[in-house]
Amino acid sequence: MMYLGAYGMCFGLSMIGRIGGMIMMCLLLIAFVVFAIVWMSKNSNLRKSVDESQQQQSTNRAMEILNERYASGEITDEEYAKKKVELKKV
Repeated sequence: MMYLGAYGMCFGLSMIGRIGGMIMMCLLLIAFVVFAIVWMSKNSNLRKSVDESQQQQSTNRAMEILNERYASGEITDEEYAKKKVELKKV
């Protein structure tokens, strides 16, 4: 008869220990996937808000230039009105 030691053939890991370890690994994997999805969605929203604010700033600057050109007489009333409508579309 062969001596298996104090822990037997499982080397200290019972069947419940093995199943519990697999369950923990699955839970950790699920938690990691959920964390990654949440993190990516938050960063995506952050980029959108930054892009929108940059677009708003460029539109405001374009409006300032248009007003300056109109005030200095570089463009006519018709050109001013047309370009103002185009800028407000953006």
